[in-house]
Amino acid sequence: MRESDKRTRQLDAEVMARTLHWILALISIAGAAFVADAVFIFWMLRKHKALSQAAQTGA
Repeated sequence: MRESDKRTRQLDAEVMARTLHWILALISIAGAAFVADAVFIFWMLRKHKALSQAAQTGA
């Protein structure tokens, strides 16, 4: 195998590794955002339910 072919393969491997790293980082960020959104929605629903119950008992 020629030296230029080895260098090209090494560069290709580095680019693929870097790309995979960024893809995994973006997936992790998206997963964290999804969990945060789910927690926020759950919190808002509980808060709304508590306010509804307080309004019913106060009326």
